[in-house]
Amino acid sequence: METMQETTEQLSDDNGREPSKNEVLKAASDGLRGTLFEEIADVSSERVSEDALQILKFHGSYQQDDRDLRRERRKRGLDRAWSFMVRTKHAGGRLTAEQYLVADELATKYGNNSLRITTRQDFQFHGVGKANLRKLIRELNERWMTTYGGCGDITRNTLTCPVADLLPDSHFDYQALAQDINDRFLADSTSYYELWLDGEKILADGSRVTVEPQRQESLYGPTYMPRKHKMGIGLPHDNCIDLFTQDLALEAIIDDQKQVTGFNLVAGGGLGSTHGKAETFPAWVTASVSFRRIGQWQSSRRQLPCIATMATGPIAGTRASSTCWRIAAWSGSARNWVLG
Repeated sequence: METMQETTEQLSDDNGREPSKNEVLKAASDGLRGTLFEEIADVSSERVSEDALQILKFHGSYQQDDRDLRRERRKRGLDRAWSFMVRTKHAGGRLTAEQYLVADELATKYGNNSLRITTRQDFQFHGVGKANLRKLIRELNERWMTTYGGCGDITRNTLTCPVADLLPDSHFDYQALAQDINDRFLADSTSYYELWLDGEKILADGSRVTVEPQRQESLYGPTYMPRKHKMGIGLPHDNCIDLFTQDLALEAIIDDQKQVTGFNLVAGGGLGSTHGKAETFPAWVTASVSFRRIGQWQSSRRQLPCIATMATGPIAGTRASSTCWRIAAWSGSARNWVLG
C-alpha cells in the first residue's frame, strides 16, 4: 500500500491543486480496504479509527454513539458507547416477504430491536456492536440483501415508484431498471466480499463463487466520487420519489396506450447542505434531456427499448448515443414487497 505522501503527490494536478484529505485516504485505501480488515477483527476495541470509518461507509455502515450517555460516561472516565448503523441497498425498494422477515429478525438478533425504512427505500439497523457487524452483513447477503454502496462517496440506491408495477395496463418494470442502474454503478473492488463474506459472492440461486481479487475501479477511479450521488426513476403523473431533488433522475414518457416510449433526464437536484455555509443549499433540477425510443434491443426474455439521447433543454447539443439500456429482468416465486 502506498504512503499518504506518495498518494498526494500522484493525485496533485498540473495546476498545483492538492487533493483533499478524503481523496488521499480513498486513493490509498487499496480499493476500499484500508485498515478495515485489521480493525474489524480487533475485539479489544468497540470502535474503528476515523480513517477506517471513512472507508467503512462504502461498505454500508456508519459508526455512532449514544448521545444520551456521553456526559455520564465522560464523568466516569469512560469512552463513548459506540455502535454501528448498517444500511441495506434495495433497488426500487423491492424485496420479498421472506427478506423482510429475515431483516426484522436480524434487527433484534444483532441490533437494538428497531428496523427503520429510509427515504431511499432501504433498511437501517441501529445499535449494532462491532463484534456483530460481520455476522449481520453476512446473514443479510445470504438472503440476497447487500449493504455495498449503501453509504459513502458513491452512487447510492436507485429509487423508483413503489407501486408502479401495480398500475392498470402498466407493463414496464421500473424496479428492474433501478436494479440495472444499481448494478452498473456498483464499485468494482472485491474488498467487500473479502472482508464480510470470506471472499465469496452469493448468487441468486444460493450458490457461492470465489471472487478474483480486484482493486481497480473502471468507472470511479481511485478517489471515487467527491460526495454521494443520488438517482431515481419517476412517473409523469406521480412525484413519488421527489424527482427534482435527485442528482440525476429519469422521468418516464408514457404514450396514450400507457407504454413507455422514453425518458426525460433531469439533473442538478439535491437536498444536501453544510451547516454554517450559506453557499450550500437544497436545489431543484436545472437541466433536462429527453430519451426517445429509436429501435428495439432483443432480449432472450423479451423485447426492450433501445434509446438515444435527444437534447431538448438547457443542455441542448448533447451528443446522441445509440447505446441500449439493457434492463435486467427480475423474477421471483415469493410475493414482492416494495418499500415506499
